Amino acid sequence: MHRRLLSLWFPSVPRHPDPPHGDSGPDELDLHALALWCQAFTPLTAVDPPDGLLLDITGCAHLFGGEAGLRARLAALWPGARLAIADTAAAAWALARYGQADTQPLADLPLAALRIPDGMIARLRRLGIRRIGELAALSRGEIRAGFGADLPLRLDRLLGRAPEAMLFLSAPPSYREVEYHAEPLLAAEQLQAALARLAHKLCAGLAAAEVGLVGLKTGFHRIDARVIRLRR
Repeated sequence: MHRRLLSLWFPSVPRHPDPPHGDSGPDELDLHALALWCQAFTPLTAVDPPDGLLLDITGCAHLFGGEAGLRARLAALWPGARLAIADTAAAAWALARYGQADTQPLADLPLAALRIPDGMIARLRRLGIRRIGELAALSRGEIRAGFGADLPLRLDRLLGRAPEAMLFLSAPPSYREVEYHAEPLLAAEQLQAALARLAHKLCAGLAAAEVGLVGLKTGFHRIDARVIRLRR
């Protein structure tokens, strides 16, 4: 299957779509929390510090109306973010930050899109090399001799000629208890008793796993299909 990677870049601090404890929004960039939340779109999400995320959307985009539909959803969630989709992680990162569109040729991007130090960029510019295409026109021996092995490796990763290791996050364990009723619970005492039973089961599972609780969500499903959600 043809691999597709999506890079999300947040030039400013984004709002969490489902902020914990009812907060209106974070005052600092919590990439880990955002990456875990993005697992609603794909199980393979990664933090791309200091200000981005990487999503492997291979085989997932069709669930959201294709790549265009997924792009629209993410853009609606974070209007200030920039995103790009490409065949490699390095290309997606470069296009999100330096490209005008996913279809822009990588050869037209500036050298900074390779994530190389400013000093190396300055040296390349003194040689008249300002774009990735101009660098790619050189022989690998010339690049390696003048700038070491890291620069041709970065170029190969961008173009898909070399693999790039990515550390995807594992979804945290979810502890959940559910109770079903043939008839609706109408009295407050019935709801309190049901919550007590569910809390007892939940605490037993947490104790067995030797973990604690930092947040709790409760949902009441009404007969009119509405759901009342509480969070503590």
